[in-house]
Amino acid sequence: MKHLVPGSTVVVMCLTWNIASKAQNHLSRIRKLIASERAENRADLICICFQELPPTNAHYHQEMVKLLTKAVGDTHLIYCWVRKWAQMMILFIREPLVAYASTPEWQFVSSTAIVKPVRTKGAIAVYFRLFQASIIFVACHMTR
Repeated sequence: MKHLVPGSTVVVMCLTWNIASKAQNHLSRIRKLIASERAENRADLICICFQELPPTNAHYHQEMVKLLTKAVGDTHLIYCWVRKWAQMMILFIREPLVAYASTPEWQFVSSTAIVKPVRTKGAIAVYFRLFQASIIFVACHMTR
């Protein structure tokens, strides 16, 4: 295990960003942020969450996944990504760890009993096991 995870600790990076329905140029900042870390110093799991994705562009999330994959593709694979209406979660995993991870499961939960047409509020949860440890990431976008 020491050759897979030096120090026997899985390092996690979580980042959340409210896009505020803006154009894709904000993605270059996020790409630079996660790519600025030297490859050997990157976290083993990188979880990036977005809120208020632009509803007018149905392919926005695909471009986002491509752009962010280029930033860490030399060390990480896309493990899971989920887009539900105006929210999205992307989870990257260091390539050698994939063999020790279970198939991810995800769930979207609306913040109200009646889901509104715009559907900007709620939470996405992704659950999996890594080295027999249970891991869950939850991205929330709620109102007061």
